[in-house]
Amino acid sequence: MVLAYSIIPGVMGPYCSSSLYWNDAYYYYVYGKESSGSRRLVEVFQVDCIGELEPMLSFRYPPPFRELFPEDYALLYSEAPAGK
Repeated sequence: MVLAYSIIPGVMGPYCSSSLYWNDAYYYYVYGKESSGSRRLVEVFQVDCIGELEPMLSFRYPPPFRELFPEDYALLYSEAPAGK
């Protein structure tokens, strides 16, 4: 079994998790903190059809994450098509 870790430079634990309810769906997310104390988004999950957490692709993150993690949302998501 191979384990993969996503290490975001400058983001450190302890990592925290929380949930967000938006548009009739629950989203579960993990965040850490920078040395400056600001919260940084690490990963967003949804529950799949068999009840397990499945990581979401960043372009599918719902709009409320824009207010929760503006710096990360700006890096991960763009309303413009790729290459524009």
